[in-house]
Amino acid sequence: PGGEVDAGAAFVFERSGTSWTFRQKLVASDHQAANRFGTALALDGADLLVGAPGALSTRGAGYVFVAPFP
Repeated sequence: PGGEVDAGAAFVFERSGTSWTFRQKLVASDHQAANRFGTALALDGADLLVGAPGALSTRGAGYVFVAPFP
């Protein structure tokens, strides 16, 4: 995926003590301009739901990532 305007992304960090380490960049499987992927997030244990209100012609969509992330 390349520079689509407002496509969005979510970034995964891991905490160890007081330090945070970048682990991964997540993008929507249908990475499109104006999706605004990452506008909302929900975490359940290590599983992640990422909202994209601009996806599907602005109907919005949620993307589920089951740990360990791809």
